[in-house]
Amino acid sequence: MRELTASQKKLLTATLKKAEPSATAKAVLGERNTIQRVEDLPSEIWNKLEEMNDTEILYQEVDRFIDDWHWAKLR
Repeated sequence: MRELTASQKKLLTATLKKAEPSATAKAVLGERNTIQRVEDLPSEIWNKLEEMNDTEILYQEVDRFIDDWHWAKLR
């Protein structure tokens, strides 16, 4: 959550929340979100992130954001 812009963080947060499993799926599969790393993001979301602010460390920052988001939910 370090070098991303506020709009990138907002887009990622909305995407991660949307990927949360339903109550039924949680009962069967557990608390697993379908987006665990950058490769799991839909390509249109990745393209939007690049359009907003493409940096040489974007991949790492998005991956770190996803990881931090999951860890924050466990607390």
